[in-house]
Amino acid sequence: MVIAAFSSPWYLFWSKWWSQSWDWLRRLAVQYQVNPVVFASLYLGAIPFTIASVAWAARNHRLGRPNWLPIGLACLSFSSATLYVLIAGRNLPPAAYVVLGLILAYGLWAVRHSLRKKSGGAPPAGRI
Repeated sequence: MVIAAFSSPWYLFWSKWWSQSWDWLRRLAVQYQVNPVVFASLYLGAIPFTIASVAWAARNHRLGRPNWLPIGLACLSFSSATLYVLIAGRNLPPAAYVVLGLILAYGLWAVRHSLRKKSGGAPPAGRI
């Protein structure tokens, strides 16, 4: 029975997929000198901090408090994995810098859009 489970088509598909994906990540890590485990940890670990920072900024906005700190933390946590690649990566092609810049710009826009949506509209004059 156990042998049959390891020979099922789904198990073989996923084990082959996982093996090929991990090999691809290792090749990229060697080529660009970036640790894929650190990148994935930064990417996944930043999600709760980004959500909490946006909620904090929306709350501050509704209460009329300054919200530059939570917005800055949200942008930093959203872009931490991208910044890691920019800082630690080597031999990146020029197009990678363009793509990473677009990801950072989108992150800034997304945090601002999310803040406006959660706070119920545009901020008062002179505020982010």
